[in-house]
Amino acid sequence: MGDRYTVERELGRGGMATVYLARDRRHDRAVAIKVMRAEVVGDRGAERFLREIGILARLQHPNILALLDSGTTGEATPKPFYVMPFVEGESLRQRLTREGPLPVADALRLTREIGEALHYAHGQGLIHRDVKPENVLLSQGHALVADFGIARAVGVAADQQQLTQPGVGLGTPAYMSPEQTDGDRGVDARADQYSLACMLYELLAGQPPFTGPTVAAVLSRQILDPVPPITTLRPGLPATIRGAIERALAKVAADRFADVMEFVEAVEGQAPAHGPFASLRVTPGHALVVLPFANLSPDPDNAYFADGLMEEVIADLSRVRALTVISRTSSIKLKDTGWDLRRIGRELNVRYALEGSVRRAGSALRITAQLVDVETEEHLWAEKYAGTVEDVFDLQERLSRRIVEALRITLTPPEDREIAERPIADVRAYEYYQRARQEYYRYTAEGMAAARALAEHGLGVAGPNEALYGMLGTVYAWSPVVLLGGDEETTLREAEACARKAFELNPRSAQGLSIMGQVAYRRGKPGDAVRLLTEACAADPNNPDAMHQLGGAYLLGGRIGPMREVCTRLVELDPLTPSNHCLLGLSWSLGGEPAGALPAHRRAVELDPRSTICRFCAGVALTLAGETKEAGEQFDWLERQPAEDHLARVAARLRSGLRSDRAAVLAPLDGAERAMAESDEYWSYLMASAYALVGAEDEAIGWMEHAVRVRGWIDYVYFTRHDRFLAGLRGNRRFGELMAAARERYERFTDEGARTR
Repeated sequence: MGDRYTVERELGRGGMATVYLARDRRHDRAVAIKVMRAEVVGDRGAERFLREIGILARLQHPNILALLDSGTTGEATPKPFYVMPFVEGESLRQRLTREGPLPVADALRLTREIGEALHYAHGQGLIHRDVKPENVLLSQGHALVADFGIARAVGVAADQQQLTQPGVGLGTPAYMSPEQTDGDRGVDARADQYSLACMLYELLAGQPPFTGPTVAAVLSRQILDPVPPITTLRPGLPATIRGAIERALAKVAADRFADVMEFVEAVEGQAPAHGPFASLRVTPGHALVVLPFANLSPDPDNAYFADGLMEEVIADLSRVRALTVISRTSSIKLKDTGWDLRRIGRELNVRYALEGSVRRAGSALRITAQLVDVETEEHLWAEKYAGTVEDVFDLQERLSRRIVEALRITLTPPEDREIAERPIADVRAYEYYQRARQEYYRYTAEGMAAARALAEHGLGVAGPNEALYGMLGTVYAWSPVVLLGGDEETTLREAEACARKAFELNPRSAQGLSIMGQVAYRRGKPGDAVRLLTEACAADPNNPDAMHQLGGAYLLGGRIGPMREVCTRLVELDPLTPSNHCLLGLSWSLGGEPAGALPAHRRAVELDPRSTICRFCAGVALTLAGETKEAGEQFDWLERQPAEDHLARVAARLRSGLRSDRAAVLAPLDGAERAMAESDEYWSYLMASAYALVGAEDEAIGWMEHAVRVRGWIDYVYFTRHDRFLAGLRGNRRFGELMAAARERYERFTDEGARTR
């Protein structure tokens, strides 16, 4: 390199070049230098190569990695090199390897940034020819496209027009357009559009559209095979996104979009603005919280009626896609906070609050409601509604419609029909439903038993009813989570039976889909769970229970990008429920970024400092992030919990493992502690971690087999690449076989999910 650069170390090498980190002595800055392999450019190709890449020097775009310098090495056989800024960060390939499929919003943003860079270069007469994740660097999360024109420069230098190996010649097989594979000398900008569509497909689905065991197999599929539907690999994406990608992947260039920005805009224009995959932030101007209705009835036992009315209004307004409505579980918590309206607006990120009261005396019913701007505390309107209990559905509908009118929102025809629906026509059955729901939300053994009995009474009054079957099936589906021990499979079969009865009344029942998704999750079938719960969320986009389940199903399947996306939206809709923050934090830890998990776990503990689950999850994340003092505080709290807190005892066993206290880890488990650890894949994994940390490999692998084979947690990427607790098992034959089985299921994840209900 002469006196201009001081080479510090090798950064990496590939089929075409070796990359070095160096110091530019003249400007005292870090740079990256790519030195081409002599056999790639040929004996006399260095000069032609440098002349060809000279066009790079005139590309000035915020999403293009600049060319700073070029030259040849001072060797007997000079090799061309070129110099670029050194980027602190990672490549898009490294992010995909670490995280898997990305959230839709991230994938589309990166596609736009890459597309704008390509479009600019196309306007300068330069085609990239090798668009792929390895050639996109991420600087503070934003895309920088590298190596413009290098593929063509290599071809010119070596006088080579046919692909010989991956990364050499005119492209990379998994991202090459059909005309490139044919050695078409007339390749134009539409080849880059094709490659960008392949890359967007991978960002969303976790793999390129065309794969195969050999280069020849991949090239053959590029030329001959139709595009595999992306919705098979990423359920929940609208068919319009699939359509835009398929058009950009047309075999004939003339059938693609006119230019790369037309493709980018087509994809963005069809992106889902609402639903289970909307990771957009809640916009305060369109966000509302329904506060708990005050019970002014002479009988305090009528509190369930006031809460039930609040929930039904939330359900009505959640059907309006132009509104974001905070969930029931966060709204009900505001009863005890004493927060003023402005703080509610800040904590929940909403602009409006609905306040109300209910007075019921015998059959007479009076409802008052007022809509308030939480920023100004101005009352936008206030109204009173009077009638009888028999009129409750009409009063609820009038109230919901009045709110929509006050916010100047026009209902679509489907939204208008949904608000007018009466899920339970009989008022007595409706009251049983309300009471069952209130008992269910206690999440206790007694509450589950009471909810089951009340739902059955409601069915006895109303006859077959989708909402009541949904309530009863939900109780059965969640009972194994609340009640340790017993026959889980029998309970899940009862849940399935309720779901099937709901489907008989409504084949697209959101409640039925949610129940079946939870059943699949409990049976360790992540593919089925994701498919069913995605459909449930699409049918009921603001249902936090289904969203929480969907986040858990993605966790099981090791799809961390979609998991984080769902959990981000979940926290926006239900910001005061600690377990949602725990799940969001896990999405960072399982993606290999434990430091990113800490804000979510700290918030969970802040919301419920008495929660064993929140403290345990926080302790694990803090340990992984190296925050040992704060982690110790969480484990100290857990060790002070009573002996009947079996999860705290699992936590104590993990801490003993972290302290290398072999005797404490190997102490016998009693039945309750074992049942707790077996009840959930994450607790099973942490039990395995405790044993692995003290070298008890057989016990550790036994627990991991339970997590993988019984509970269905198939995230081999985390277990083999990111996990620190199980590191001592990686040379163990049984562990290797278990990870191979997990990987096999991971790779056929979508085939599992394709099976019918």
